[in-house]
Amino acid sequence: MRRTEADLAEMAALVDEARAALDAHDDARTAAANAAFHTAILRTCGNPLLQSMMAPLESRVRWLFHLTKRRDTREQCEEHAEMLAAIAAQDLELASDLAFRHVASGREPTLALAATWASDPVDPIELTRSRNRSQRDAGAGRATRTA
Repeated sequence: MRRTEADLAEMAALVDEARAALDAHDDARTAAANAAFHTAILRTCGNPLLQSMMAPLESRVRWLFHLTKRRDTREQCEEHAEMLAAIAAQDLELASDLAFRHVASGREPTLALAATWASDPVDPIELTRSRNRSQRDAGAGRATRTA
């Protein structure tokens, strides 16, 4: 397994951030931390083929996390903690099994939520807008969009 102590610390910090955001009822922050956890796992795996295949999808994955930010986020966070424990223990079989189950368990609720979007149209720009994103863009010297 290619993970380092720094990788583990980053993933643990993201799980902690998601938990803190959940406790603060900050849906956007929770979604951002959960999406970042997925990115950290991808970076940690060290598989260039998988990383190159997922790179074009990363922004869509983050967008999906924001669109579904009110969907069972506490359960997602606990699943992330379980995956982190398996990765830390270098139990590849358990880590891959947990990752597969994590994706599979999210499929049905996400599809059910997506079905409601036809009757309740969503504005993807508004849904993905967050205070952190606006601050990041402003800090980078880029103009931010305002409503």
